[in-house]
Amino acid sequence: MMSSKDSEFQTINDLIDIANGFTRAKSLHVAAELDIASHLKEGRKSAFDIAKTIGCNGEFLYRLMRALTTMSIFHEEEEYGYFTQTEHSKLLLNENVRNIILLKCNFDHYRGWENFLDTVKTGSAQPYASLGIQGDYWDYMREKPEEGLRFRKGMSGYTNYVNQRVVATGDFKGFDTVCDIGGSQGVFIQEILRQNPTIKTGINFDLPYVCEKNKLLERQNIDPRFKEVEGSFFEAVPPANLYTIKRVLHDWNDEHSKKILTSIHKAMLPGGKVYIFDAVLDTINKNCYNIVAWMDLSMMQLVSGKERSEREWEALVSSVGFKIEKVIKTQDPMLPPITIITKI
Repeated sequence: MMSSKDSEFQTINDLIDIANGFTRAKSLHVAAELDIASHLKEGRKSAFDIAKTIGCNGEFLYRLMRALTTMSIFHEEEEYGYFTQTEHSKLLLNENVRNIILLKCNFDHYRGWENFLDTVKTGSAQPYASLGIQGDYWDYMREKPEEGLRFRKGMSGYTNYVNQRVVATGDFKGFDTVCDIGGSQGVFIQEILRQNPTIKTGINFDLPYVCEKNKLLERQNIDPRFKEVEGSFFEAVPPANLYTIKRVLHDWNDEHSKKILTSIHKAMLPGGKVYIFDAVLDTINKNCYNIVAWMDLSMMQLVSGKERSEREWEALVSSVGFKIEKVIKTQDPMLPPITIITKI
């Protein structure tokens, strides 16, 4: 039986382990940036040989890979310096997963947390004030186009990873025109069209500069029903029978979210619906907190947004003339539930 002193030491170790989270995340980031996993595709290989290939210090790369084995990323063989893949490291070969990690762990993302203490104390987030940039993460991306590209790749990476399963949870039958609000590179609406041949038109709606960047994408096999419309969802959106809005409203506070929903309310065709793909905080069964509560802090710090409970969703949508028809919950924490709303 563990003594009270041993228990205290274990608790201290747990806290130190949490404090080391930055080191772990940054090590994962470097592994993804160097694309180390791709050098183990054919089997076991020496860290020192990999270092020669990619132009790194052999000893330091070995020590990085050794540390990552403690998180099940790479497996160290008995022969000194040799490593093989694990299930975790194999996922780093997936471009979508890699883009998510490169977004979440990059330097620019970390800098946005420098003044988190001020955010908690004042109730107002200025994530990049220390860099002389006023405003939130969106303003920062406008100042740093390379971060904007990394964001779009990361978000498309997430969408590509969960796309098929997310779309399969919704019913898209009976809708002629479906508009994805804030659809970035258009990955989500294209998957909706792929799974639903009866839809006549699928619209990817986003800001003009996003749509302009999308013209540079090497898109293949574009559905002829797909089209892109540019604009601001704070001002107006295209008419449609169904609007999908995935991982967007949690980026905004209630005031801004009301403006987005008001634009949709004005443009929606008779009998239309909105599918909101966003987390729903369950304040009774708190298992979701492991992911959603931490996501909520990211929204709070970087974009002044928030995750919402079902009661908060109800208050938000009813304030602009909508009501919740149904919430379709999923068992997979990677898949957001669908909150279906209609006009009151």
